[in-house]
Amino acid sequence: MQIDISIVIPIFGTVHTERLFAVIDSLLLQTNVSLEIIVSEQSIKDGLPLKKRFSSIVHIVSHVDKEGEYNAGVARNIGMKHANGEYVYFNDADIIFFDPTYLHRLLQAIKPNEILIRPRMWRMVMGEVPRFLHIYESKGLKVALSSVVYKENYLVSFPDSTVQLELVEFHEKVFSATAQQLQEYKINPTLHGQENLLWQRIVHCGGIFGNKEAIESIGGYSSRYPVCVYEDSDLQWKLRSRFDIQEIHEDDLYAVMHLDHELPYRSMLQEDTNKKIFEQRKIGGADLAIKQDLLVC
Repeated sequence: MQIDISIVIPIFGTVHTERLFAVIDSLLLQTNVSLEIIVSEQSIKDGLPLKKRFSSIVHIVSHVDKEGEYNAGVARNIGMKHANGEYVYFNDADIIFFDPTYLHRLLQAIKPNEILIRPRMWRMVMGEVPRFLHIYESKGLKVALSSVVYKENYLVSFPDSTVQLELVEFHEKVFSATAQQLQEYKINPTLHGQENLLWQRIVHCGGIFGNKEAIESIGGYSSRYPVCVYEDSDLQWKLRSRFDIQEIHEDDLYAVMHLDHELPYRSMLQEDTNKKIFEQRKIGGADLAIKQDLLVC
């Protein structure tokens, strides 16, 4: 069977596994498109419980990093190597597609020599995720999605919820923050400098869709970014040097839902380190960065 799109989802150990089940089910609801789902799983000896739950529906690629440190770019590249589709879509294990025509629309919209990136991202705040997952586990994803509403400022919540999100502009980017988070930030100066850990972007920076050969031709993701910070920006920067890039966050047809979670694996030190790596690569230029990455992948 011809595969239109290969969905590549990286995951580290059992982090976000319960969210991943819902993500996969949202992919299985996609219509008018032929998909394969590839979960690139790092550093688990016995594998994820996906094998029992989804049997042959999901292709699981297991690998162990020699340093024992998660590298989302490497995980995505490994997943892409197993992709059979003409196109590849990079998703995360906490991003749900609530529109069943999402991927079909992307496939119809993309043009030759073009990459589509950064869909609009609606948030379910961390405190409400357990309720959503309970409904999902007991009644299925369709019922769980029908139980929530989409409110102002990129908030997905329950009708009886009192949660409010506010938009915050920081370093020429737009974030969403809960009203409580924003108030704490204003009165607690020790939180200043941690904005990237406190708030969420209003776009899914990791949502990248394009021709597999095109993405492979620029070396895929760089392996130079530990954990999961800046590897997406780096890939998009390289892609811009060779292809037409279209950001799709202004169109609600391409919106996705993020299930919030804690970030124990991220720190401002890691953010700063990866930012410096990215800045140094930009000084050398995209052509040099692509050449270096092609040697690794």
